[in-house]
Amino acid sequence: MRRWFLATTPIVPFSAARFRGERREVTIEDIGSKGDGIAYLDRGYILFVPETELDETVFVEFERVMQRFAVAAVLED
Repeated sequence: MRRWFLATTPIVPFSAARFRGERREVTIEDIGSKGDGIAYLDRGYILFVPETELDETVFVEFERVMQRFAVAAVLED
């Protein structure tokens, strides 16, 4: 028996490891309970960025990468 969601949903393995050491520009979309900025990446992956404000766009480097979230530091110009 074939299920409809298996036929329509592409199966692409997600690996958080691909973010290790990566640098990218992100926009802070939310503020966490501890005051850290939150940016949402591919497939809802969560990025916590300390010392940022809502709607701020910053260039960051990933420091700690876990399966469901990562912590990044803001790179100074």
